[in-house]
Amino acid sequence: MATVNGVISAVNANKKTSAAGKPYTLYTITVDGNEYEVGFKKPTADRGDTVNFEWELKYGRKSIVDGSWSKGAASAGSTGVTSSSG
Repeated sequence: MATVNGVISAVNANKKTSAAGKPYTLYTITVDGNEYEVGFKKPTADRGDTVNFEWELKYGRKSIVDGSWSKGAASAGSTGVTSSSG
């Protein structure tokens, strides 16, 4: 897992249809040029907000780890991946 601390440059809502024919929306955010999958609920932060979260590769995509999301001021000069393990 890796930790990201940065400013959101875009929030995207990707409308899709399941194999059963039911519509759903999958949300992603872009931070420092990298896209991260948020999930089915609209993120609580918006473009221009500073966020801190952990992510992991899930089904070949960068997904935010549940419960790791926080919104707030970044440390001076702190952007991009700040730590990683594994």
